[in-house]
This record gives sequence, structure tokens and C-alpha cells, in this order.
Amino acid sequence: MKRIKLSPITRMRMNRFKSIKRGYYSFWLLIALTLLSFAGELFINSKALMVKYEGKLYFPVLRSIPGISKQYKGSDFGEDYTYEAKYRELQQKWKDADSGNWVLMPLVPYSAGESDPIEMTALRNMEQELDSRLAASIAAAKSEIADPAELDMRLQELTYMRDKESFQLFKRAFHPLPPNAATRHFLGTDKIGRDILARLVFGYRIAIIFSLILMLFNYGIGVTVGCSMGYFGKWIDLLGQRLIEILSRVPFIYIIMIASTIYGRSFGLLLGLMVLFGWMGATWQMRTATYREKARDYIMAARSLGASNARIIFVHIIPSTISLLVTFIPFSISGSIIGLTSLDFLGFGLPPGTPSWGELMKMGTENMDSPWIVSSVVGAMVLILFLVNLVGEAVREAFDPKKFTQYE
Repeated sequence: MKRIKLSPITRMRMNRFKSIKRGYYSFWLLIALTLLSFAGELFINSKALMVKYEGKLYFPVLRSIPGISKQYKGSDFGEDYTYEAKYRELQQKWKDADSGNWVLMPLVPYSAGESDPIEMTALRNMEQELDSRLAASIAAAKSEIADPAELDMRLQELTYMRDKESFQLFKRAFHPLPPNAATRHFLGTDKIGRDILARLVFGYRIAIIFSLILMLFNYGIGVTVGCSMGYFGKWIDLLGQRLIEILSRVPFIYIIMIASTIYGRSFGLLLGLMVLFGWMGATWQMRTATYREKARDYIMAARSLGASNARIIFVHIIPSTISLLVTFIPFSISGSIIGLTSLDFLGFGLPPGTPSWGELMKMGTENMDSPWIVSSVVGAMVLILFLVNLVGEAVREAFDPKKFTQYE
């Protein structure tokens, strides 16, 4: 296998990046968090990691891999239903029966789109206990208080206290639920019972995939158009400038609102619209850098030796100017995450039900009496954007042309 050979300048820049510890460690922490999110089904899933039933081992989590649609049914494990097995119920049932069968669930046994139902039987039992206590208190008050007016005030007080306890019980029993390690809702639930930690992890995975794809398209188009404008000039440059001026005057948010209303919200539509308006920043940078490089002596020497335009662009100009664009990549990713979150918050982003930080933030602002919702998503955003910005600052410092340059 041929080993990639880096130039001395590139090696010096890489060593400089490694020497900036805050950015270097943040880079690897971001890589670790991203890999964990891509392997999220292994520790956040309503499907069991492993099931032992009648001496045989089953691995339901592997059935969640894209392309494998077959699921284990309840009847496969001795249940009387033919739809997908309810692994949390099986785990509790087999544990109580002590039958030798067992279920190994992930750390968080919930999926991102799954609503955790309230145990209504337990709630009714607690309500009945409150009613029994109220009846006993009323009977005791009637036997102890002879004055009708005083008795009436006491009964009203007892009823009020019972209603207050019932309301507190309602708040504890119904979603959104606060963080609870016993139920494995480590960051609580949202207002329809979905686990917040699961929504955060898979929402981050979607956001980072969206940001990387958007960055590749934006930089691919920006480098191509900007380099063509800067190298060939003339009518290509004029046409490119007029196109950019027209697109930059179009109100982006209105286009998003109109398109999502007409065609509905989708990943592809949102990505396409953000690419349509997002490539222009890289174009201006590449155009300026290409104009500067085209006037260098080594480009003139290459042209005098008979080098083609394609060779000059791809072998000489782009490798010499790409370091400028590298410094903007981390900030481009953070901007994409913020943009996607903002559009989801406004209701014009990803399709409903898709794990999204913006949707969680909107739900948190609508339920300020449940602070764990908004604090979780804000904390996750602050952490990720802080790490990305640290990486961006380190990359910008490492690739600073004033530090290392090929020209005297």
C-alpha cells in the first residue's frame, strides 16, 4: 500500500496543531463523541443486546442494522403475540419467574422515537391510597370536632390537601418526567415520553452527518466556481459575480418557509436549499486566493513549460490555496449545526419525529417548569460548539501563512 507523502510545510503545520493541546485534545474528544453516536444503538435501544431463551442465544440489536428488516416476534420467545417482542417486559417477566431465561438490555433501554408509557395500574393504586387516607381523616375529624362551622373548615382543608397531593402525584407520574436512574431515564423524558438522552445522541448524529455533507457540497462547488473565476477571469468571473450577487439578495429563510410549506419537510430538500445558498462564502475565498497564486512566478514558469490549465489548477493552485479553506472547516461545521438547530426550532427543519436538538429546545422553552429538557440540549450544544471552536482556533493558528510559507 502506497504511503501518503506529506510535504515539509504540511508536516510542520501538523506538528504545530498537535502542540496546541486544547485544540488537539478537543479534536480527539469530538471524534470519540461522533463514533459513540454512530454506535448509539449498542447502548441506547429498545431492542435487547442479547437474549437467552431455552438454551439458545439471540442478538436482536443486530436486526436493527439497515437492510435487515426481520425482527424477532413475541411468539419466538413463548409469548402469545406475533408482533415484535417487548424486551423490557420479557426481562422483568423472566426475572420474576427465575426460569433461567434472561434478557440483556442496553444502558438506556429506549429508542429515540419511542414513548415510554405510564404505568396506569400503579397510578390508580396511589390514587386509591390517597382516597383511603382522606376518608380516614374525614372520619377522625367528624368524631373529634363538634362545631359544624369548624368541622366544615377542617373538611375543606383535608380536601384541599388531598387535591394538592394528587396534583403532585400527577406531576411525578406523567411526562415530562425528571431524570431518574432507576427507570434509566438519565436525562428525563420530553412531554410525550421520549427519552431525552436518546434524542440528544441520535440528534447529534444527524446534525454531524448533515453538517459534513453540507460542507462537502459547499466546498466542492465553492472551490470549483471560485477557482474558475479567479483563474480564467473575463466573462466567467463576471457571470459568477452576478450570480452570487443575485443569490445573496434572495431571503433564505423565506425560501425555506415556502418550500417546506409546499413540499413538506425533508432531509434532502433542506440540504439542497442550504447548499444552494451556502457555497458562496468558499467561492469568494477561493477566487481571491486563485487570483493571488496565478500571479506567482512558479505558475508562469509552469505555463511557459507547457503545463495545461487543468494541471496548473489541480497540481499547483489548489494544493497551494487549500490550506486557507481548511481553517474555515471547523467553523463551517459549527455554523451548520447552529443553522439546522435554528430551523428545527422554528419548525422548518427536519421532518417531524426526527431526533433533533432544535425540536428539543423548542419543547423545553414551551415547558419551562421541566428545566431538564432545555438544560440538556443547551448543555450539549455548548459542549459541542465549544469543542469545535477550540479545534477551529487551533487549525487556524497551525495553518497561519505567517508561521510557515513557501515564499521568501
